[in-house]
Amino acid sequence: MQQQKQSRVYLLPVILFLLLSMLFISAGVYLVNDDRTSRVSKASSLAKQVVNSLELFSTERRQAMINLMQAWPAFSPNEIDWFNVQAVSLMNIQHGYTSLSLVDKNGVVRWISLPRNHAQSVSQLANHGGIPIRAGLPSLSPSEQFQSVLRRSDKTGHYFLIYGRAISSQQPELGFVVATFDISETLNVIMGELVGPQFNFMLLDKNSHVLEAGDFVEDGSVISISDIQFLGRQWSLRIQSRPATFNPGFLIGVVGVLMSLLVSWTFHKQLKGAMNLTQSQQLYRTASDAALDALLIYQLRNGEFVLLEANRMSFTMFPYLQDEAVSATLHEHMRLLGHESLTEAGRKVVFTGEPFEGFLKVECASVPSESLKVQMVKADKTLAMTFRDVTTEQVLQKEVSWQASHDQLTGLLNRYAFDSELKTLLEQVKQGEKTGVMCFIDMDRFKLVNDSCGHPAGDKLLKEVAELFASHLEPTDLLARIGGDEFCIIFAGQTITQATAKLDIILEAIASYRFIHEDRLFYVGASIGVIAIDQESGSAAELIKAADNACYQAKYQGRNRYIVVDSLNNLPDAHSESNVLQIVHRALREHKFELYSQSIVPMTSVEADLQHYEILLRLPDGQGGLISPGLFIPLAERHGLMNLIDGWVVDQTLTTLEAYPDHLEHLGKVAINLSGLTLGDPAKLDHIVKRVMTSKVPAHKICFEITETAAVTNISAAKHFIHTLREKGCLFALDDFGAGMSSFTYLKNLDVDFVKIDGSFVKNMASDSIDHETVKAINAIAQSMGKQTIAEFVTDDATCKALKALNVDFGQGFALGKPLPLMNRLQSRDNVSRLRA
Repeated sequence: MQQQKQSRVYLLPVILFLLLSMLFISAGVYLVNDDRTSRVSKASSLAKQVVNSLELFSTERRQAMINLMQAWPAFSPNEIDWFNVQAVSLMNIQHGYTSLSLVDKNGVVRWISLPRNHAQSVSQLANHGGIPIRAGLPSLSPSEQFQSVLRRSDKTGHYFLIYGRAISSQQPELGFVVATFDISETLNVIMGELVGPQFNFMLLDKNSHVLEAGDFVEDGSVISISDIQFLGRQWSLRIQSRPATFNPGFLIGVVGVLMSLLVSWTFHKQLKGAMNLTQSQQLYRTASDAALDALLIYQLRNGEFVLLEANRMSFTMFPYLQDEAVSATLHEHMRLLGHESLTEAGRKVVFTGEPFEGFLKVECASVPSESLKVQMVKADKTLAMTFRDVTTEQVLQKEVSWQASHDQLTGLLNRYAFDSELKTLLEQVKQGEKTGVMCFIDMDRFKLVNDSCGHPAGDKLLKEVAELFASHLEPTDLLARIGGDEFCIIFAGQTITQATAKLDIILEAIASYRFIHEDRLFYVGASIGVIAIDQESGSAAELIKAADNACYQAKYQGRNRYIVVDSLNNLPDAHSESNVLQIVHRALREHKFELYSQSIVPMTSVEADLQHYEILLRLPDGQGGLISPGLFIPLAERHGLMNLIDGWVVDQTLTTLEAYPDHLEHLGKVAINLSGLTLGDPAKLDHIVKRVMTSKVPAHKICFEITETAAVTNISAAKHFIHTLREKGCLFALDDFGAGMSSFTYLKNLDVDFVKIDGSFVKNMASDSIDHETVKAINAIAQSMGKQTIAEFVTDDATCKALKALNVDFGQGFALGKPLPLMNRLQSRDNVSRLRA
């Protein structure tokens, strides 16, 4: 029975569709045939008129020429004058003549008369219209039978008809009268008067298309007439009434089929809806019972919500609903769950129609779930409630939330959470609510443990150090791990004095701490940068950067100590901003900078006896030490000195290399860093171009490194800078790739030869799967663009092996070669072999 109903739902609409479609298609076919019949009738009627007009034209001209010949004078003192007068008069009365000619018995043209022109000589008109008159009728005979020839002018493309005969067969010495007609022009006049643009037509003289217009449609409506006599020629005519651009019969057929389809589809939907009504109710019950959510329907009776319906999950989730002793009301249900207030929420949903959604902490021992998500909606005059067990989801959500904000190794806050806390504190400080202190901590000698004992030992050291830090801090102090061996502390609401007192204790504890791995003992330390957080503080990034610089100052001064800078980042010693700025100016004036180099080693191939290295800049402090590039380069950038420093490095590097021609033979490429300020300096670009062009160092061995950030800051200037120097043969590398958010977008637009993968991804890639996959992706995409890759911060053999496995082209880092003075490299040629060994 069910199958019969299902078949009826589809069969009846199909039959209806076929019947309606046949009706509309029949109507359309009738209109199409009626239109064709009408066009045939029009074309047939017009064809008769055209034939009559052509035959009338031919008869009149033939008779006029006969009359002219019959009126020929027996004697005339000037026969040519008489002919000219008669010919001109005839041509003025009857149109269509191109000329009338008098030809002697030998076929020589004696005179040619043209319409409205009485003074033309024979020599001028002997070849009128491109048709040789004498050659036109080569077989003129003394008979009184007209002869005709059809010729086509190569000059005008028109058809001409030459028509003539002897004046008298009894007096052949009188010669011949020959008429020429421009058939194309004549027929255009005749056809133009009769045939409108709604007709296609064609006149044929044997195989010559004398005149035609339009494109015939072979649909049975073409009228053909043959054996039309015209001036001695036998012509045929084809004519057709052009079909309408838009045929109403076709429209009726198409629209009718579409309407039939729509009516049938509507009929089908109504049948299907009627048949499925009962089935839907059954399916709803089945689906409701199979649902993982509890569904309860309450009806308002006498001011009380009474349970009307519940699915199977409701009785599983709330076992007490099966107890007949329990009142089946919403109030009782919510009371057992410990949330009686939801009864009023349900009442509000029914009266206002606004849905309700919330989470419940279950306080009923008989309910197995701990947390429920409840939704209430108005369903007609009832209240529909769904309950979902979200206990597992909330546990997982808490875990994910914790993992997103905490370091997995130490359990401390991670960089993201720390930045958020620091920004929050800064907002409070700006409003005058709080002050504070921030510390940036970098572990001393951690790399020694990590490299010599492996990453598991390094991880163990980090966890123990994190516990040591936490043990000397108060609950209100915020401790975070923001990098490999880098930590940060925020002392909210405390002064520098209070913070440094705690740091003294921490440094003392670190100094006393010993890390033991197997049979080895290690001493570690902590270099700390300290900065006050007050209303003069900059952004969170600026605070971290300032504290980071102070941290490296602490390393420079001997490690396991702290350096304090105020909120303006003023260093209180010889390496303060003002002193370093003076040293930079002096170094530019007196050439005090020192050039260092660090090897760039091929990872996947060996280039025999070729050295690749990057030029690094060092700044002596005048006291036997060096000022960290992390200190003086940001300072030089802020004070607009980097383009001067870049120019000095380019000049000095090329000058130094030129002094060692033997080294140049073994030089693969030398990489020179350029700042963003230089990229936007046209004068500096001109200077570098001139220096490269005049240098003995081959341009193809010079590679300029630009950072991604510098390039995208002024993308047009960077592209111009790169294009100009690449035209001279220089190479380019994109440094710190991956640190920016739009790396791959801009990589497509920058014509560079090398991509230097940012060290933040490389240094931990051997142990961090995410960093490993990031390096893999960058390497694959860069190489697919035809660019070679260089991995920075290669610090151990495990990283080297990982890079080789990924087919990274080059590596750079302490594991492959530490920075050394450039002169050391130039005076020794065995560096590459030693580094590769």
